[in-house]
Amino acid sequence: MDLSEAFSHKIAAALERNLVRDLYDIAQLEPLTPFDKNTLQKRFDHLEIGRAKGRKVEMKEAIEILRDKATTLTEKRMREELAATLPENQLAGLDLVIRAAISRLIQKMT
Repeated sequence: MDLSEAFSHKIAAALERNLVRDLYDIAQLEPLTPFDKNTLQKRFDHLEIGRAKGRKVEMKEAIEILRDKATTLTEKRMREELAATLPENQLAGLDLVIRAAISRLIQKMT
């Protein structure tokens, strides 16, 4: 799978799930590749947000969901979910890195 296509799927997954890991993955992929607009739009046509039945999500709503996830991300939650995966020295300030990556992604999505 093309990296930009994988990034698009990861963005959609982050909207569907409430996992810090998805936001972390976005932060890792965002500087490496653009997202694929066609793939992202296809995923937006039937997102299952919060275990709800799949429905179409417009770009504006997707941006608001991402913004909310970034805004509500706390260092405590980030540490709780990623501490088993990442060494302690990589966790310091990671919530700020994730928020910055989400912010740049939102700018690219508008």
